[in-house]
Amino acid sequence: MRYIRTVLLFGTLCTLSFVCGFVGLAHAQPPTIRAVEKLIVVDANGKKVAPVVQDFSGLQQILLQVKGFLPFDLTVFSERLTGVTNLLFTTNDCSGQAFVEHNLAVGIFVELPAAATGLPGNTIYIPDPNSTPTMVTYNSHRDDQNSQCINDGPTEDTLVPAIPVIDLETIFTPPYHLEAK
Repeated sequence: MRYIRTVLLFGTLCTLSFVCGFVGLAHAQPPTIRAVEKLIVVDANGKKVAPVVQDFSGLQQILLQVKGFLPFDLTVFSERLTGVTNLLFTTNDCSGQAFVEHNLAVGIFVELPAAATGLPGNTIYIPDPNSTPTMVTYNSHRDDQNSQCINDGPTEDTLVPAIPVIDLETIFTPPYHLEAK
């Protein structure tokens, strides 16, 4: 008897929920839609980082500029802002002088510096604008997305010294998220 009452009560509640759901939908306001003018990257404290300037394959990119340097682009991940290239090292353990690929203006194209990010914190490194590209044999690199050192050498490439510009963790607090404006 108790089982039958429970089943009947449950059936009645399900039927009422179903009917009320349809009645509610019939009287609900239609959804509204709006155009998004721009996406803004915001840190955990609500501080605006920068507007999204490119979106390639679902990766949002932003442009930042430190006084005295050319602007550079970064890719936005929830826990980290990363450069578009990796830091390369002649050692096997990612210590010593860091190098990056050079991307100086060639022909008619002017490129932004190929920024990389690494330790300490989330430091931005850019190609030394006063250096001359030279052939360098590198043995390890620091992965931009998780800052792990990867021993993958020896590899030879035309590189320039990387100079640290600023630690983004002194300005912004992860995690990052997007806001539509």
